[in-house]
Amino acid sequence: MSWLSRLNPRAPGGRPGPSATPTGPCTADPETCLMVFENHWRQVAWVVEQREPSSSSDDLAAVRNHTDQMLCLLAEERPGPGPDGGGPPALGPILELVVTENILERLVQWHLRRGLDPDSQGALLKLFEMLIGQSQQPLLQHMAVLQPLLGLLGACADPQLGCPPALENSLVLLLNQGVQKTSEPVRPQVEEACRPSALPRRRSPVGG
Repeated sequence: MSWLSRLNPRAPGGRPGPSATPTGPCTADPETCLMVFENHWRQVAWVVEQREPSSSSDDLAAVRNHTDQMLCLLAEERPGPGPDGGGPPALGPILELVVTENILERLVQWHLRRGLDPDSQGALLKLFEMLIGQSQQPLLQHMAVLQPLLGLLGACADPQLGCPPALENSLVLLLNQGVQKTSEPVRPQVEEACRPSALPRRRSPVGG
């Protein structure tokens, strides 16, 4: 059983929800949460660091499951204490690892290299939506979070991929969150992704 099942709130009947989203700060100590995150990341890294992206549905399911758990932990994490005498709070240890190892960029690029199917596209949109909307820390101040978000939005704007109609609500919500939570220097990059002309729908098959 995953260590995370002991940390996430349980659904009625005593079972953890299949894709639990954070309802409050992680109740475990930061060191335990970091250890759980690192365990999930090791499982993901083994797949995404392969020279050729895996086409296995089992590998895709494993990456998505571990990514769900990782980003829930990141969203729940509180910032560390600031320096004596005031100043901005320190990065939480999970966010520090995400920034140092460029984890989100590596995840998004793996999905793009293997081919972003609609299910994976929708899952990534919802994960970023949850992460940005519920995080305890100002994530979009960090290029290691903002850059993969922009990469995902760019994939949604690709004429060959586009955004399926079923995902448009998730995309619009994510775009709104991105504009609201980015700082002035990087806001134009997100606003550019919000232009309607930048978000064509998925093309229908010829003759369909």
